[in-house]
Amino acid sequence: MSAPLRAAIYARISKEAVDVPKIENQEALCAAMAEDFNYTVIGNYADDAISGYKPVKNRPGMDALIADVLDGKIDVILAREQTRFARSDEYRARLVRASRGAGAVWHTKFEGLTDPGTADGKLQIGIRGEFAEFESARLSERVRAANDARIKHGKPIVTRRPFGYEADGVTQNEKEARALRWAIDHLLAGGKTYRVLKQFEADNITPVISRRELTAAAEENREPVAPRWSYGTIDGILLRPGNYGLLVHRGKVVGPGSWEGIGTADEYKRMLTLMRDPTRSVAPSREPKHLMSGVLVCGTCGGPMFRTTQANRHDKTKRLAVYRCIAPKKKASPMTHACIMQATVDTAVVNAVAARFLMVRDREELTASDTSEVGVVQQMLSEVRAAKEELVSLLGTPGFKAQFAKKSNELNAEEERLQARLDQIAGDAAKQGLAGALKAEFWARMTEHRPKNGDGFADMTNTFEEVVAAFGALPLDQQKAIVKSMMTVTVGRGQGMGRIKIVVHAEQGVVLAA
Repeated sequence: MSAPLRAAIYARISKEAVDVPKIENQEALCAAMAEDFNYTVIGNYADDAISGYKPVKNRPGMDALIADVLDGKIDVILAREQTRFARSDEYRARLVRASRGAGAVWHTKFEGLTDPGTADGKLQIGIRGEFAEFESARLSERVRAANDARIKHGKPIVTRRPFGYEADGVTQNEKEARALRWAIDHLLAGGKTYRVLKQFEADNITPVISRRELTAAAEENREPVAPRWSYGTIDGILLRPGNYGLLVHRGKVVGPGSWEGIGTADEYKRMLTLMRDPTRSVAPSREPKHLMSGVLVCGTCGGPMFRTTQANRHDKTKRLAVYRCIAPKKKASPMTHACIMQATVDTAVVNAVAARFLMVRDREELTASDTSEVGVVQQMLSEVRAAKEELVSLLGTPGFKAQFAKKSNELNAEEERLQARLDQIAGDAAKQGLAGALKAEFWARMTEHRPKNGDGFADMTNTFEEVVAAFGALPLDQQKAIVKSMMTVTVGRGQGMGRIKIVVHAEQGVVLAA
């Protein structure tokens, strides 16, 4: 009695395939074949989520299988069908040559036993391969024609459900569309991708679950697992033309579609400009943790103050949270720079913001800046920063030194002006968010209690506390944006509240002192 033939099981599934059994199911089918035909399985070889048209060098499972065939370790190769090996002559030929050289045969569930070393076997493999290519080419032609027809009628080409829409790619998914609309506004107003990612996670907004995962979950009787957000997937949904009502055909935007976009075509152009900005940071942004850190101004030197801690003289086991000017750390200075308790400043600033809002007669006074300006300002800012880099590269040029200081000062001033404008736009948008958080009853009371001359108030204690609570409920980056756009806060030397100077910007027409 001869020894059982040594068998290898090969399984493959394309990433986009949903009608082909999963790898483990293909392997189970082949294992049953091995038992039926008394084969000894020496190993399983698989390529998961890899197309049959991919080069063999990109298929580790096939590479390992061919290597073992050439080493004489395998007598028979098992698979569900011949197309699992490959779908084109180029890729299939390598396995045929290896099998003929080693004397290995193929045994598939649907085609039966085939010997690549015989004329009949080679013919059968060739015919099946040609037919598989014919079927694939015909399918491609039909898909291409159908796609052309959809584009002609202004309909999107949808291969999977896009984020923000239902499976038809036209009907908006209310929850996702609302989240995407907020993300578009946030980015175009100068916000960060990091903030979008964190907000989506906090609101339990997940990326679209793939059809393969939905199918697998149904087969395994479990809940499907949603993928996690990344900076790439966030940028992907923000740059998808279909989300702005634009048709895409063969990789190019070809015009407006017949459905309602979550964003507009103009917003798509601005988003492209923003995302292509070479100065845009792709690294995770640090989420702000302290209201006035980096915003507070030292009254001694005019530099920024940052949140830190210092020893508590009364209790050495605890440390005090303070804002301190960092100038002394940078260089030796005979001057005494500002330092103040964090809670003291934060309370004074929040109260000043609330006081300013109580001077607004109607929420319509808080009209936000036109966010369409953001793309233009960001482009100008990119050009200024590029000019600064070029200026630095010319420092070694003879005779250039005298011109450097003047040009550098001009570019620095322009960069500061443009950045201030972006901060103002972000602040205006955040103030609109605060105004929206205050209910209609609040604005009705504001109108009722405000004297006609606007110089004083009736009892507004509860109303004041409402503003303080609404401001505290905003994300910290929005709180900082409001403060930066509304006021400058300076801390002088000495003790007590009198050294905190809060100056509301001139366009607000109000000056406050803590």
